[in-house]
Amino acid sequence: MEIQGNDRYKIEKILRNIRDGQFDEITIDSLLIGLRPYSRNAPALRDIADMVAHPEERNKGPANTYINIFYRHWRFLQEYTFPKRPLDFAGLPIYVKKILIKKIESAPAADIEKRYKESQKTIISRLNNLFIEDKKTGTAKLKGKLTNPTFELVKELLSTLSGMPAYDQHDVIHGLLKILDAQGLSEYASAIESGSDKITACILALFHKRTHTLEDADDGFEANCEIATENGGYPIGVTYVDENDQPVQIDKALGKLHVLCGFPVKRGDGSMGTISFVVFKSDLEAEEWCDASLASIKPPLSGPAHMLWFSLDFDRAVGISRDFKLTAL
Repeated sequence: MEIQGNDRYKIEKILRNIRDGQFDEITIDSLLIGLRPYSRNAPALRDIADMVAHPEERNKGPANTYINIFYRHWRFLQEYTFPKRPLDFAGLPIYVKKILIKKIESAPAADIEKRYKESQKTIISRLNNLFIEDKKTGTAKLKGKLTNPTFELVKELLSTLSGMPAYDQHDVIHGLLKILDAQGLSEYASAIESGSDKITACILALFHKRTHTLEDADDGFEANCEIATENGGYPIGVTYVDENDQPVQIDKALGKLHVLCGFPVKRGDGSMGTISFVVFKSDLEAEEWCDASLASIKPPLSGPAHMLWFSLDFDRAVGISRDFKLTAL
């Protein structure tokens, strides 16, 4: 589908503003919404565009799929792996079947075929035909015989919990360039490439504080996304020494910015905790792309009473400042 008429005029106007350096997260918001109907072949960009267009309906897309795979797998670990409870293959919980299907569906088809010597479609069809869902009991009942190759496949899929992000900065920028090329707008490609870090900062601001539906959460919990730093922080006002009482330098870098997604979990003692994982990864160094309004200096949760901990506090609304840094609103 080709961008035409008034839509093309508006998108080119936005692209000229980006080329001239006159943009912020609101500009990128408008660009994503404008390109959304034409982004079918750029899944990472389409996912963020959907999130911007429908912030209250985050129940699909690559990020949501990844979040739900992670949540279901964590539930499986809590209910089966940690208590060493055997899994009854005669009637799998439906959410366990979803782990298997979604892991195969979300992986690149070429990787699946190389790893398992079968096509993605063939494996999914076999799993669907083998485990028949019974909504009344909440189980997927085994129909037929579970062969050893299929058993090994299931065992492998349930034994690995991926820590890879759903997508990263390169995926999003590549998708944007791909759309521009397909729409005859490649004259703006160099502006997108040179401004990729600023565009990513805008996307971080747009991603911040978004929620995602957890499809199989019996307690109604949601997953919450928030900007975070690669390293949580570092101590100040403390000198570390080696065995010879000589001062030791510690790393005082916060690392790169990314989007963490977290969901509540019940601990073994009944108290509540949070499991967090990276859903979007950027190349932006935190110290370079965040201003002082986000700085936090306070005592750590544990440690010497005189020690202070430096970090960035993202527990608030975030936008882009005039000097193009992430700032507290």
